[in-house]
Amino acid sequence: MPRLSMQFFGPEQHRQYFPDGDECAGQVAAWEARFADYWRHVDEIKPRLPKLAYQLFRYGFAETGLHDAKLLSFTIGDGLDFVPDGTVRFTRKCADLVARLRLLGQSGEYHHLFEMRGEIATSMDLTGDNWDGQPGDELADLNYYEIVALDDRYLQLGLWFSNDSTLIIRFRKLRYRYRRLFRHPRALIRSPFQHVDQLDRT
Repeated sequence: MPRLSMQFFGPEQHRQYFPDGDECAGQVAAWEARFADYWRHVDEIKPRLPKLAYQLFRYGFAETGLHDAKLLSFTIGDGLDFVPDGTVRFTRKCADLVARLRLLGQSGEYHHLFEMRGEIATSMDLTGDNWDGQPGDELADLNYYEIVALDDRYLQLGLWFSNDSTLIIRFRKLRYRYRRLFRHPRALIRSPFQHVDQLDRT
């Protein structure tokens, strides 16, 4: 299987636009123009995304987006909901490969949960460094993120953290939920979620 890589906002694309690490005005403008291409792509795959996920990736910004979010956990396995208490044997009938990703928004206001199923594949590079160039002991904040369709069969979620670590997940079906933990006093922007049926939330 080909190596998974981000399609719009990954480190490979960033190095193409800023090969010397310097960000002149022209390069920045060209990089930012990629957002228009990305948003068109998200619009094209809207029918394949849950309503809330589409709104997050298309309209999420600042507190309602994922930029500067913290990765709380990433779990994957055949039995994420299995309770090993001895009352039930784990059999192949119990097996259901699922990947779950939990993120906390930049202000701590929103808790995001992604659940991915169907022929899952992952690529992780967690060898990023701190800003001082020394090996880090955390992923740091989420820098860029994207949801894309690789083809008619697979979707892919890509995360690029500010310490240069990446996490990329390929899958077929996505479920997304969020929970608002509190109302941030500085949240002056309108939530992209506020007009969505409340039954979609947890």
